[in-house]
Amino acid sequence: MGKVKKEADTFRFSTKKCYECFTHLPLQATECYACKKKVGKVDRNGIAEKPTDIKSYVVFALAFAALVVFLWKAFLK
Repeated sequence: MGKVKKEADTFRFSTKKCYECFTHLPLQATECYACKKKVGKVDRNGIAEKPTDIKSYVVFALAFAALVVFLWKAFLK
């Protein structure tokens, strides 16, 4: 049996809303003109997705690695 498409899955949006301030934006917009937040693709509810912030993940990984090295040198050596 094939998947039955839901009505919400087949609906197409002409605009998207900013996830922060809910301003209506064109579908091609990458930044909200009202609050200056970066916005991604439109989700199934018509709200723009929050893009992944890669820089934050890298900073967290480096800080966590530094903590592990510090704890290893301070307590296990």
